[in-house]
Amino acid sequence: SELAPDEPHIRYVNGFVLSACGHYDEALVELQKSVALEPFYALPYARLGQINERLGKAKEASDAYQHFLARASANDPQRAFATEHLAEIREFIASTQAIAKP
Repeated sequence: SELAPDEPHIRYVNGFVLSACGHYDEALVELQKSVALEPFYALPYARLGQINERLGKAKEASDAYQHFLARASANDPQRAFATEHLAEIREFIASTQAIAKP
């Protein structure tokens, strides 16, 4: 990313590799820079969803998957994954809100 700091795909690849190595905080920074540079680039949102899900951040994961689905093409191979995980997260959020209500 130092060679091409304004290239969203380079930021996405850096974030992907960092997350694959377990460096989630650094990956989040790179992926957030990627979407800041190109808000309509769908792939970083999918990875943001996965990382936030892994970190137990349901709201952030839900938002990221929603952004991915809003931007991804109809035949994107990751749509099914994102749709399934978004449904699971929404169910989880609903169940935790139901438990929290007295």
